[in-house]
Amino acid sequence: MEGLQRRGADLGLTPAEVEQALSLGRSTQDLAWYEGGDLGGRAQRAAHDLFESERVLEYQCYDSRWQTQGRGVVALQEWEDRDRCLFTGLHGPASDGYYQYYVEKEMGTGNGLYHICNCDAIRCKLRKERGDRRELIHIDRWRLQTPLTMVDSPYLKNLGVQLGEKALSQAARDKKSQQAPFGSGLDEALLGEADPGGGALSKPKKEEDRRKEKERSRSPLRGAGSMVRYLARQVAKQGESKATEKKKKKKESDKKKKEKKKKASSSSSTEKSESSSFQIAPARGGELWRTAQKKPGQLTKLALDEMTRYLADRVEDGDVEAKWRGQKICAYLSQILLVTHPPAKMGLRTLRELQTLSVSIDHLLAGRVAQATDTLVQRLKACEMSLVDGNWAMARHLEIIPPSTATLVQSEERELAAKQELRNLKLKESMKKVTK
Repeated sequence: MEGLQRRGADLGLTPAEVEQALSLGRSTQDLAWYEGGDLGGRAQRAAHDLFESERVLEYQCYDSRWQTQGRGVVALQEWEDRDRCLFTGLHGPASDGYYQYYVEKEMGTGNGLYHICNCDAIRCKLRKERGDRRELIHIDRWRLQTPLTMVDSPYLKNLGVQLGEKALSQAARDKKSQQAPFGSGLDEALLGEADPGGGALSKPKKEEDRRKEKERSRSPLRGAGSMVRYLARQVAKQGESKATEKKKKKKESDKKKKEKKKKASSSSSTEKSESSSFQIAPARGGELWRTAQKKPGQLTKLALDEMTRYLADRVEDGDVEAKWRGQKICAYLSQILLVTHPPAKMGLRTLRELQTLSVSIDHLLAGRVAQATDTLVQRLKACEMSLVDGNWAMARHLEIIPPSTATLVQSEERELAAKQELRNLKLKESMKKVTK
């Protein structure tokens, strides 16, 4: 990194301009890791928004038994099928030596087809078209890389330095072109294009020659150490022409294969429905269970975000912790859920269950663990008593949740009012006895 900073200073760039050039103008949010196991297909949406040609993508590698095998990088080329998140790319270095051997010898850097999965790679059901001999690599964890982040990674350091020098040179040329327009004579002086035999400047070049030279200097393929040249040479070794021919043949036969698949799926679906009425249940609760195990709190966060939309809670998106603390599940229950589904229709047991869960979750989000456990334990006792007695007449008094009806009168005030009314009744009865 220090070498790149010195290189940028030699080119006349400030530290801020060096960092801007090495980061390719991208914010840190654009370089975050994305995982296919997240709910809502966020990884595929991010790929549609962020992917650009020749950008470098780093991904989690797997072996044939779906065990993690380091990381690798791919230079993006183009979308093969945007809707299904299939793209082509030129493979670069890998952190694992065995995986690097597999890429170079078995697969070939230009013979790969890559898929951004919306689930764990091992569970992805997308397959290649019949007859496609390219290697399909499923990617369920990825992020975009820049020279600024590559130099901090041991296996990407050399590549990061090469791409960083290219980015700095481009930034220096852009800066000098903004300072002095071509044709004024100052651009040659700034670039050091003086006559070596004397101090005078060389003769001005023709406008057409300068324009061609400028286009060549800004060509993305300039520099022997660029990512594209490095990968393109390896692609040529593996036979790039064969891959292009396969792509053409594949595109020509796509329509016919899709029509055959539609006919086959319509007939097979009827046969399956008649022959079998059972489906294999997903292991241990399916995708939601795996999400809860992999990212505790993710399901709660998604539910709170949805409640915020209904309750129009105006909280800054960045302050997640404050947003969680400010949420009130009981508010959603009373303002949205009970309005949509009246208590008279859902029944007493369901109503009490919803109230218990809402109060407990509010306690947990506020950090009141003891109050939450008390609420749940009393609910457990009430359920047990209802089984013994066969009704909820006495069991409901064990629970410590707010009353079903909304009122400002507290239970102590209600008790005092009842006692006062009882005294008045007793006084009336005694006065009647005296008068008689």
